[in-house]
Amino acid sequence: MQDVQEINVLKLINIFKKIIGFLIFVFCTAAICHVLYNCLPIFSNYERFVIMSDSMSPTIKVGDVVTINKKILLSELKVGDIIAFYQDVNFDEEDEIIVHYIADIDLNEQDEFVFLTRRKNAINPSSWDSWQLKENDIIGKYVRNVPLIGKFLLFLSSSFGKFVIIFNAIVLYIIIKLIDEDIKKESKQ
Repeated sequence: MQDVQEINVLKLINIFKKIIGFLIFVFCTAAICHVLYNCLPIFSNYERFVIMSDSMSPTIKVGDVVTINKKILLSELKVGDIIAFYQDVNFDEEDEIIVHYIADIDLNEQDEFVFLTRRKNAINPSSWDSWQLKENDIIGKYVRNVPLIGKFLLFLSSSFGKFVIIFNAIVLYIIIKLIDEDIKKESKQ
C-alpha cells in the first residue's frame, strides 16, 4: 500500500516538474520572441508605449499598451486619427510621449504640416491642447491597444518587480532541488 502511495507521489512530482519546465520554456520562448520582434528591422516600424494618464479614456485607459506605427506618411493623417508624439508637457525641458487625437491639420508658411491635438472628450477648440506639433514631433499613428498589460509590464520593469522575479526563480529552484533530494533518498531505501 505504501509503495502505491510513493509511486503516486513520484508521479505527481514528475508532473509538477514537467509543468514547471514547460512554463520556463514558454517564458524563455516569449522573452526571445519579444526581443527579436523589437530588434529586427522588419518589425521596427512599430513601437509600444504604456499609457500613464486617463486623457484618452475610455478608448485607451491607464495601463493599456498601445502599438504605434512609426512608418506613416504625414500626408495620410487626418483629423480624428490617434497619434503618438513628443511634447514637453511638464515644462521641464524633457519631451514626454503623448497619445492624443488629431484635432486639426494645417500648413505653416514653409508648407510644413502643423498638427493640433486634443484629449478624448475635448471637442471644443478652446479645450484642445495648447501646443502645435511639427513633423519631427510625430512618432506615429495608433494601431491598437492591449488592455491593462502595461501595469504588469511597469511592475516587472521596476526594481521591486525584478526582485520578485529573481526571488521566485530562486525559491522555485530550491523547491525542485529539495523534491529531487527526497526522491533520491526514498529510492535508495
